[in-house]
Amino acid sequence: MKDKQVPIETDLFLVVDGKEHELKSSPFVLGRDPLTSDLCLNQKTISRKHLELSSTDGRWYAEDLNSSAGTVLNGVKMDSGRKLEIVAGDFLELSDVTITLQSHSNASIKDASIDPQTSNSAAQINLVRANLRLFLAETKLDSQNLNRLSALIDSVILYNGDGRLLNHVVAEIISEKSPAQKPLQTATAPTPIKNQPPAAKNAPQKLPVFHPVKVEGEWKEIPVTKIPFTIGRGPENVDFVLSAKGVSRSHCLVSCHDGSYHITDLGSINGIFLNKKQLKPNDHYPIKNGDSISLGINQFYVEI
Repeated sequence: MKDKQVPIETDLFLVVDGKEHELKSSPFVLGRDPLTSDLCLNQKTISRKHLELSSTDGRWYAEDLNSSAGTVLNGVKMDSGRKLEIVAGDFLELSDVTITLQSHSNASIKDASIDPQTSNSAAQINLVRANLRLFLAETKLDSQNLNRLSALIDSVILYNGDGRLLNHVVAEIISEKSPAQKPLQTATAPTPIKNQPPAAKNAPQKLPVFHPVKVEGEWKEIPVTKIPFTIGRGPENVDFVLSAKGVSRSHCLVSCHDGSYHITDLGSINGIFLNKKQLKPNDHYPIKNGDSISLGINQFYVEI
């Protein structure tokens, strides 16, 4: 039996195998069971109730419903029962099914910007076609990975933020896949320094900046202006107020130990994830340039 639904008007829609599906209600369930699903995906690897999309205050969120195969959002596996905000350009993978989130406004802008009749556009699209064929010939992608590539191209087209952030994301992924990188660096959890008081002695000259990657509410960076530096929903007793769902009143501390910066979970409710690994409260973990940090459902990368 379906949960109580609320009719809703939204600019977003889902694309599955080239077919558009409107989000007409919230919550919107995807799964294998036609009786409980708003979008039925008839594959054995899809759970009966696999994924739920819901809208709150005009924003859409995705939540994996403890599915057997799991759900991947933009290449990262979701934790069951944890809602993550989704926007146009995001893509979801439910086992072998790839779903792209698009908006009518961006789709119309994208379509209007393509004019194959002009010689300039024709030359550019021929260059894209040639490079894509060369890439596919060398990598031999199967149909599933071709769908992933298509979703990736859509997400790049729809991205309208600072291009430097996009370049940083690409550089970060390249470094993760580099053969020179030791596998243990990604397989082991961050090593904390326990029971050491925060100090500014021997601090590097440049203070860290947390750049937003995916946040709820206002998209703003967090510049660390002094050491020690606290972040939380506050507004009292913190140096930077981050008013967003999932952030505790006093969420984390940035400090310096032995010439390097560290981050500490101050006993927050939803915790801190450093490079996708959850930190133990009240321990100091070193951070470096390019690290990924999640505060609640808000994701940032570190620049030092």
